[in-house]
Amino acid sequence: MSVVALAAQKGGVGKTTLAFNLAIMRSRRKNVLAIDTDPQKSFVDLFNIRSKKPMPAEYFNIDGSILHKGIPKVKDKFDDIIIDTAGRKSQEMVSALVVSDIFLIPFRPSRLDLLAMKSMDELANTAKKKKPDLKIYAVINQASTHHLQKESKKAIFEFKNFKHIQLLNCEVKDRTIYRQS
Repeated sequence: MSVVALAAQKGGVGKTTLAFNLAIMRSRRKNVLAIDTDPQKSFVDLFNIRSKKPMPAEYFNIDGSILHKGIPKVKDKFDDIIIDTAGRKSQEMVSALVVSDIFLIPFRPSRLDLLAMKSMDELANTAKKKKPDLKIYAVINQASTHHLQKESKKAIFEFKNFKHIQLLNCEVKDRTIYRQS
């Protein structure tokens, strides 16, 4: 059983799309609960327009500041819980951090995303002090598919400045199909 929260201080990094695809993938073999804490409700909207199986057992939008109270009550009913947070540092993000086993931070390989990652590294440091078994990962998301583009390599090099977040050895490419699906 894992509680996975997707969060980033910066908006537009693909948290919701990644959370949605992760929830759908896990729903193929697991009983999944999908939680949207973003007031925009895009995560729930994606599930509402999807008519195909697999689908999470349940999905809903809630006030993310109460996650720390609700998740322990339902944790035993699901194999996985996927939480999508808003694109800003907020009480919802901190609450998701408290209840998570895995904290996944998607970021685009850009200068602005790396600047925003500084505060996420500080948050990770604080979180690890309070919850040492928390796994905190970052993943390059929306990476260019152009063979001459070097943004991802630069981002990987610069990511070495962050001490409290482990960069996953993969990247998700920017594909039109993600926006259309």
